[in-house]
Amino acid sequence: MSLCVFPPHGVKDTNECSRDNICGSDAYCNNTIGSYTCTCRSGYTKQSATSRTCIDIDECEDGAKPNEGVCGINGTCRNTNGSFWCECPVSGFTNYGNERTPCSGNAPTPFCEK
Repeated sequence: MSLCVFPPHGVKDTNECSRDNICGSDAYCNNTIGSYTCTCRSGYTKQSATSRTCIDIDECEDGAKPNEGVCGINGTCRNTNGSFWCECPVSGFTNYGNERTPCSGNAPTPFCEK
């Protein structure tokens, strides 16, 4: 059994989502009968419980753990709009090219003969 809701006879629903940036550039608009909803894109969150505006999540700040952080002990987190990336020290640490992975100390170290 499905439930269908129709506007009253003769009433046409307005597609609020057809308006320019009604939800802002960081959200998707979903037209509903008589209204609309905004859903934040990945990496963004509602500015407040009642807001339709989305703001960037600072994964570097939100993911910070004592003595670790989202990029590991030796990594440096760089927040970007809707995402983040981990910068690893040049010597001895890597995230194997996956920018959202913590830096680990498994990078091959150069072999030098004396």
